[in-house]
Amino acid sequence: MNDFFAAWLAPVHPAFSKEVADSRWAGVEALVGQADLGLTLKLVSLAVGTGTDKDAERAVSAVIQAGDSSFPMINASFEVRVMSACALAELFSRVESLADAAALGVRIHAAVYGEPQHAPELPSLAATFLETRSLEARKAPPFSVAPWTAKEQKALVGSLEGVEETDPIVLSKAVKTSILALYPAMARAFTAQVQALRAIESRQTALDEANDILWWVMTDRVAHDAIPRGTLGCWELAARSGFEFAGLVRYPVPPFAASDFLRTVISRGDGGGRSPQLRSVLTKIPDTLRAERRHAFEGVPAEYRALLPIHELIAGGTGGKFSMEPLALAATCAHEQLLISALSEV
Repeated sequence: MNDFFAAWLAPVHPAFSKEVADSRWAGVEALVGQADLGLTLKLVSLAVGTGTDKDAERAVSAVIQAGDSSFPMINASFEVRVMSACALAELFSRVESLADAAALGVRIHAAVYGEPQHAPELPSLAATFLETRSLEARKAPPFSVAPWTAKEQKALVGSLEGVEETDPIVLSKAVKTSILALYPAMARAFTAQVQALRAIESRQTALDEANDILWWVMTDRVAHDAIPRGTLGCWELAARSGFEFAGLVRYPVPPFAASDFLRTVISRGDGGGRSPQLRSVLTKIPDTLRAERRHAFEGVPAEYRALLPIHELIAGGTGGKFSMEPLALAATCAHEQLLISALSEV
């Protein structure tokens, strides 16, 4: 059981007996064990969503009951939300790549709406997960070439000893035997070569990403209309920078120093004044960028669009009374764009 399980379920079960704890934890394990991208996103919708998705609730409840037969299938909306949060916390603690999209979704919700009251530590768990995954995803896979064993060397030498080249039958059998003796070492060498190529490709991808981001940080102009960053208000620059930054990321999660890169770029904007409503900020970004983001949002399955509040505004949603600090806005725009890429695989 994770550290938050009992505390988060306490409002539902004030007298939290060991029997109840074991039973409910079996339900959490069922969610974790059966989690795929679709189920994980349902967990996010329930754990941090501002509304109740009945279809997601029924699907998650059925999985919970498969592990915990005592779990009620009706009148348990709040407990389903808490159990969903517990399952996400467990996925985050295991640093599973499956939870990449879930962590992005949790961070987006926390930035826009604040932390969920029933699981206040969940956003910080998601942030820690993303930091760990950012390093893990960019780590080159290991490879090695195992040397010939003494047994293999002896088998190869022994297969050729005393063979007369003038005896074609004996020679052909000896060659066959030697090839068979060579095969294990050759197979290992081939496998190592494939692993080495993958490691080189991984390192090159990480270097290309870092190079693109550093050049982006150093340039003085924004994409789309190439105007100087210093001529833009800091909130407009933040939104545009978040989207631009996500376009440079080559992995499912942003790099470890993402906040530092974004902070450096948006510090060049014309800051000051009160934080405006997001709707007014997003109307200032170029039409081409809004059309690009609207098109991406329209490709997201309808049941997951609530996980993308900024894109909902760009697409003409009715929200937009919330405001954000520039750095949080930039990070959220980047997170939403990365989440949309993950949602394309649902």
